[in-house]
Amino acid sequence: MRLQTTPETILTLLSSVNIVTAACECGYQLRDTGARYTHQIYNDFTVSPDVTGLNKNPASANFTRDWTVQSWSAGTSDLIPISRRNDEANVYIQDGTLVMRQMGYSDADRRANRSVSIAAIQSTGQDFLHGSFRSVFKISDDHGSVGGFFWYHNDTNEIDVEVLTKEPNDTTIHYTSHPFTNPAASYPATLTKPWTEYQEHRFDWHPGNITFYQGARAVHYTTANVPKVAGNMQMNLWANGNEWSGTPSKTNVTMNVKNILFYYNTTASEAGTDQAFNQACSKAGGASSKTICKDTDPEVKVSGAGVQRSSPTIALLLTMMATFLSYLLAISADLLAKFNLAEQFAAAAYCPSNNNSPGNRLACSSGNCPLVEAANTITSTEFQNSLVTDVTGYVAVDSTNSLIVVAFRGSESVRNYLADANFPATATDICDGCTADAGFWNSWREARGGVLAAVNKAITQNPSFSILSVGHSLGGAIADFAAAEIRKMGHPASLVRFPLLSALPLLSREERYQLTRVHAKYTFGAPRIAGPKLSTFITNQGNNYRITHFDDPVPRLPPILLNFVHISPEYWITTGNGVPVTTNDVNGPIEGAVNFAGNTHTTAFDLPAHGWYFGNISACYPGDKLEV
Repeated sequence: MRLQTTPETILTLLSSVNIVTAACECGYQLRDTGARYTHQIYNDFTVSPDVTGLNKNPASANFTRDWTVQSWSAGTSDLIPISRRNDEANVYIQDGTLVMRQMGYSDADRRANRSVSIAAIQSTGQDFLHGSFRSVFKISDDHGSVGGFFWYHNDTNEIDVEVLTKEPNDTTIHYTSHPFTNPAASYPATLTKPWTEYQEHRFDWHPGNITFYQGARAVHYTTANVPKVAGNMQMNLWANGNEWSGTPSKTNVTMNVKNILFYYNTTASEAGTDQAFNQACSKAGGASSKTICKDTDPEVKVSGAGVQRSSPTIALLLTMMATFLSYLLAISADLLAKFNLAEQFAAAAYCPSNNNSPGNRLACSSGNCPLVEAANTITSTEFQNSLVTDVTGYVAVDSTNSLIVVAFRGSESVRNYLADANFPATATDICDGCTADAGFWNSWREARGGVLAAVNKAITQNPSFSILSVGHSLGGAIADFAAAEIRKMGHPASLVRFPLLSALPLLSREERYQLTRVHAKYTFGAPRIAGPKLSTFITNQGNNYRITHFDDPVPRLPPILLNFVHISPEYWITTGNGVPVTTNDVNGPIEGAVNFAGNTHTTAFDLPAHGWYFGNISACYPGDKLEV
């Protein structure tokens, strides 16, 4: 959901803002990934006075609390033809930026074997263990320098974001996790604007993986050479004449830094033994929305180390801006209600009474579909025990909400699990050259004839009703195909998926959250089903809602390496199991057939997360036996 930014909307927000007084005693949570960290550092140089001699100048106390200007030298070798010297005078604050300067290196300097005068800063803290590290900076267009923003432990444990000004293309940037000898560890990316313009550079380091960002956009994900030890943060601007830096520039090169922002854990806080943090959090009443700050909250940038507290006027403005941003990032209450209804239709597919008695009203014996039971929803077709894959579900007409519902159950039998495990790609007839996971496609083929006939009949009898396709887990995968084919028949469909579960809510493009004659798809915890071409085809049909839950492992299957991708966009639930979901707990829409801002960036194998979406989605199924 994206709020309309009208003057009336802004005035409404401004009139309702209160000054936030939370102190983030229990840490910080990133709104785009859901990751939580115990510590934060923020340096905003745009509000700093001009300062030189940073290491010793009392006016730079906020800077020296977090950083030290480097003053070491390095000599030559067979691969390094020019020595270099870090000079403290090359780092200063001027005109609202931290300036790092590499002095011009003339032909006379080369003949005299002088050192290149360069710049570097290193964090005073040496215990950064996982986190989100960001900086807004630009580098001048003077060929012959390397600008770096990086985490460092030693030469075999290092995470780099580097610009090589020698390169002819000023939009190339390099992401590396050392040692450099691993080809998978280095990735040249293309920026959306030149590195000579200010932009945010970011990397998020998690156990087992690293994601590099340009602003809010994830552009590279790697599991190669991921460090397992703590280290420090550094920024530098250097050249030494080697193959990487090239010949040093004859003119001065500058890196201008507007701000630096870290959210991170330490060795102790990662292990749960940070006594100062634990005591402060406990004293504040424990972890809650009042004691855990989101990265869009104003406290994050007015109370962090390295910047003076803002005046009440600035704090008020920051609070209003953060409040407005939170509205932009959260989904609407209306969309949350639609997700809840779609999830309960998917949950009803697990109830045996809804799979073998067409003409009856939908009901859930476990009590997990009250919205469905409150509506007048009668099944027109129920199906189960298909010969090969045991596709199970129903087609129903909801006269209360004016919906035609197509729902598929997730995996509950041996034949279901065999379909899940059948990963090879196979051709489909949905679009030319479109491939899909063979197991999921064969499941849909078994159900297709009966389902499409039932949908056509329901549409004939209820021409003004919208179509909703839903499913969880395997059911979400099948709902993807159902939605695509129903739309091809000329019936607009919305698709909502939950890991291996799909649902199609009916939403028009003009009135995004109004139920109209359209086919919507909602899937919950669904796996990857498609090759890139089929994914693009279904995504472009529109009205797809792929819903995932925090670290549910099913949406991470089949592996991307097998060339399977998701339908876009994703809506990612960031809360734990058994916790009610609010509008602020769902991040989305997250665009892309492959994205690392949602479930894909998680690494845990939390099977209970697969069963919990807006409720216990499979509670209705008798869990004490496995069907054949």
